[in-house]
Amino acid sequence: MGKTSFVILLVYFSSISINLGSALLCYSCGAQLGYRSACEVNVSNRTVPTSYCNPGYTTCMTLFTNATITRACSLPTACSQIHNYTRCSTCTRSLCNDGFAPSYSVPVAMTTLFVILKMFV
Repeated sequence: MGKTSFVILLVYFSSISINLGSALLCYSCGAQLGYRSACEVNVSNRTVPTSYCNPGYTTCMTLFTNATITRACSLPTACSQIHNYTRCSTCTRSLCNDGFAPSYSVPVAMTTLFVILKMFV
């Protein structure tokens, strides 16, 4: 095998392994609220199933209605497209839908706070 063929194969197999390793992993469950199920409280990969997201599903979602909770892979716009929920949040790190996080980004919020404080100091 020539040097060029070896390099092409190395790049090809590296890209496959990088692609497989970059899939988002989310908690995946649904439950009635109020029964203290694993999906509602004490969320961990030992108690709640996880799933790798399909292409295009680039966020993990936590969705509350009056009676249920759902944790799953989702589209980035899921919370704006779903109606009749009481709380909804999406996040972009693997297994980040383990609690209920605000729908804003902490770094963005901290930067905004810093800029506002800087204006007055």
